[in-house]
Amino acid sequence: MSVTLNAPTRTGPSRWLVTYSSNLASPTFRVYYQGRLIDESARTSVHIDSETEPQVEVYDATTTPTQWTYPGRVRLQWYHQADAEGYRVYEYVNSTWLERQTLSDHGPAYHTWQSRWLPDVTTAQFRVVALDSLRNEGTEIDVTVFIVRNPDPPEVSVTYTGGNIVVSNA
Repeated sequence: MSVTLNAPTRTGPSRWLVTYSSNLASPTFRVYYQGRLIDESARTSVHIDSETEPQVEVYDATTTPTQWTYPGRVRLQWYHQADAEGYRVYEYVNSTWLERQTLSDHGPAYHTWQSRWLPDVTTAQFRVVALDSLRNEGTEIDVTVFIVRNPDPPEVSVTYTGGNIVVSNA
């Protein structure tokens, strides 16, 4: 079964309607939001924090996310900076810093931003830049992340010698 996820539609200040379709006549969809099953239907209304776009995964009824993998997105969190009126988040792609989102500062102690789905076994770079009241950029924070969703099992050898167990890299 192939699933088409349509563009989300904002239905309120912090609510999105997510719709999807399939090449099957009567499919059953399993809808996951932030890794949790939230619905089994062809339409889902999702409450999202303001200034965030929904990131929803839709699977057919016979597929469930693998339990022993890591998420394919990076979640950045940073503390409020004095005099910051907002923040701009960039991602380094093909030797260029691309703006991903601008967030307003509404006074929380810390801020959160989640990336797009990232390819497995790659390095991703992000930059968060504080903005002043005129939207001028100030202090930046750079983050580099190595993405591994399906880590290989460790290759170790275990030996028992003279009453000791020795575990070493194979």
